[in-house]
Amino acid sequence: MSRFLLEIEEAVQGCAISDADMDDYVRGNIETWILQGLDPSPVNDEDKAWLHGYVRAAIREERERIRSEG
Repeated sequence: MSRFLLEIEEAVQGCAISDADMDDYVRGNIETWILQGLDPSPVNDEDKAWLHGYVRAAIREERERIRSEG
């Protein structure tokens, strides 16, 4: 899933949403990345689930990093 590294980084850095809205935010971003992707290989449901969990965890880690610095 390395083809989405830049998109993941941008989504994590720009995320200022509530936990209640995070699932829709992450899901929407993933769908956009897939639709805009130039890579012809398909993204299956297992890949989407992995990306969803990875991006959510990265957002949480970034929030904690910001809190600890502030």
